[in-house]
Amino acid sequence: MRLFSLSDETNQPCYVLKFKDTHIMLDCGMDLNSLLNFMPIFNIKSKESSQYGNVVVHANNSLDNAIPCNIKEVNRRFFFDSEPMVSTPEIDAINLNNLDAIIVSNYLSILALPFVTEGTGFKGTIYATDPTVQTGRHLMEELIKYLGEAETCHDSLRLLDDNISGVPAELLTALSTNHRWRQIYTQENVNSCLSRVHTVAYNEKNSIFGLLNIMAISSGYCIGSCNWIIDSDHERITYIAGSCALTTHPRPMEHTSLKKSDVMIITNLNRSPTQNPDAMISEFTTATVETLKKGGNVLVPCLPCGVTFDMFECLANHLKLSNLAHIPMYFVSEQAEASLAYSNIYAEWLTSAKTAKVYLPEPPFQHAELLKSGRLKAYPNIYGDFNEGYRTPCVIFGSHPTLRCGDMTHFMTLFSKEKNNAIIFTDPDINYLNALAPYQPVSMKVVYCPIDTRLNFSQANKLIRDLRPKYLVIPEQYSSPPSLQPGRTDLIIDPQQSHLITHRGLDELVLPVKRSYITIDMDPSLAADMVPFEIRPGVAVVQLASTLRNVDNKYTMEPLGPDAIRGKKRKLQKPILYGNLNIAEFIQRLEQYGIKDAKVEDADGGNFIIDLQNEDSLIQILDGSIHIACNEEATRVKIRDATLQSLQKITAAKIAGNNTPGTSSL
Repeated sequence: MRLFSLSDETNQPCYVLKFKDTHIMLDCGMDLNSLLNFMPIFNIKSKESSQYGNVVVHANNSLDNAIPCNIKEVNRRFFFDSEPMVSTPEIDAINLNNLDAIIVSNYLSILALPFVTEGTGFKGTIYATDPTVQTGRHLMEELIKYLGEAETCHDSLRLLDDNISGVPAELLTALSTNHRWRQIYTQENVNSCLSRVHTVAYNEKNSIFGLLNIMAISSGYCIGSCNWIIDSDHERITYIAGSCALTTHPRPMEHTSLKKSDVMIITNLNRSPTQNPDAMISEFTTATVETLKKGGNVLVPCLPCGVTFDMFECLANHLKLSNLAHIPMYFVSEQAEASLAYSNIYAEWLTSAKTAKVYLPEPPFQHAELLKSGRLKAYPNIYGDFNEGYRTPCVIFGSHPTLRCGDMTHFMTLFSKEKNNAIIFTDPDINYLNALAPYQPVSMKVVYCPIDTRLNFSQANKLIRDLRPKYLVIPEQYSSPPSLQPGRTDLIIDPQQSHLITHRGLDELVLPVKRSYITIDMDPSLAADMVPFEIRPGVAVVQLASTLRNVDNKYTMEPLGPDAIRGKKRKLQKPILYGNLNIAEFIQRLEQYGIKDAKVEDADGGNFIIDLQNEDSLIQILDGSIHIACNEEATRVKIRDATLQSLQKITAAKIAGNNTPGTSSL
């Protein structure tokens, strides 16, 4: 079993698991922090937006290895002034033709999928829940809309060398990974990609060529998010990525099915493990109310899904308690209306409390009532209807959390210079200081309260303690405290009794799980002719001749065909050896043959090495096999005979004597 890591970003994982002749990709996330190396896209060209940054390096395509776009400086920070590019996993490191399946855990882990499936020769199947597919589609289409509005640069930045002259040092650092940068895909790419998806329900088993079964179970992180179980008849691998042990709006995390794992892969843990999500929600609502009471406006850059739904409810209740229920909340996103509508039709993917509301009947989310009463208003953009109903002070939720695209860039030009206004960052995966950098200096209040409901280290360690996997695979970052907090040993993964395996960004791991057994079905007519011979209480054997048929990797033993020789009893030419070699008895047998200098070394896992120094021989006793290295033929024969006498045997005579008259031996 091999595991390839294709991402050095723990919160945007991508792995490829190779097991039993299958290749399965686990997630395909997109790192949106690459957008922070670019200037914002301003949908409305205004005097304010044109004043952001001074061009310090001009585009020049007339020379080899030249810079294809302008570089701007803002408050001693440098940015590419071109179409922003997104960062994908290291998908060029593998042959995508070999992928048999891709499993997706949540809507953030699906964003880079079109880069894998389109124009690459991919022929496999994608497995994901329906909410993951629909929410992922919303986010993909939003990125296409927003990033497509940028003026296209002359050449792709991913063609630049990271040692090109004239580029500021901080951008050279970013360019060190620009081989993963790509321009955003097209709508046709998204449609083609998602048409390959096989949607699954929780606890639904799907077979991959009859070799492995995969099953999604609830992870509790967002609507439709899941952990995955990959198993055969004798091995089990569990993949835990982006899970939540708290009670929010999705169906709670399922634990029981994750037990008895041979290998457990854990990634995508809480990025802000020292920050309690409830405390962050409280800080968010408090900062919003304080700003509104001063007559200011509040900007909340966010994605149109996930924890945003919880923020609507918490803020609406807090505004009501603060006598500010008249303050409007605006939700401005290309996918705002679709996202809100879909959230209300996925009742079976929500907590039991929200699911119960559907049968009253009531909408499961409070934002449906907020929309109906007019306290929350959703708009696709800032044109048309938005201008007619817009009034201040207000709270504006909108895309994009990077502040590089979407209508939030326009609101930054309007509100950033007023000290009564505030911007509140809640997305834990975006560096808020880098997001603000092109707009500096800002006078508005800046609040950072990351609301991250993913498993923290304490919750993950409790999960490991309860599930007790044989082998635990984690990113190396999780095995040591953060560099800025070296004393925080509570911020690491404790493997408990599991064998720990860590990996760095782009490692290839060989996992110690071997295929020891396969399951074979037996034809009833073949089983009826069998006469087992008991070799010890509870253990019986039988001599057998049959046809082994393999259809879709399902093995069946069937009677010999009509062209096979029948009527003859097939006899064992040599005795069959079985049982474990008793080391003490084996040493005594060697001494009987005159070999008295044996030195036994106990190796790991019940293996032994016996060194016969005088005879210049070495015996390796491994699980299920014995290897003898010997130069003298006479010594080899003595060791062989001692070995044969130390093991139990099944002979043809024993089996034949056990068969009753009239019964054929197979």
